[in-house]
Amino acid sequence: MKLKDLIEHVRTSAQLAAVLEASGWPKPGNVHRTIDHSDARYEHFLAGSIALGSSIGEAALKGYMVAQGRLSISKIGVGKLVKKAVQA
Repeated sequence: MKLKDLIEHVRTSAQLAAVLEASGWPKPGNVHRTIDHSDARYEHFLAGSIALGSSIGEAALKGYMVAQGRLSISKIGVGKLVKKAVQA
């Protein structure tokens, strides 16, 4: 598998996992596809699931680079990737 295809597979798998988790039902006390809260709606979780894609793709690339010995684990920048995903 080409690196580009691998990264795309990881990205789309993470997005699908997040969408499926948000779509689970029932979730007593939590937002789900039939229950919104005053400050959070089901659609927010769907949008967030899609928005995390670029950060997950970047994390997959960096993980690959670490596995190949081309990047140190300390240079991944997990905190920055999480911040980027949250701000997307």
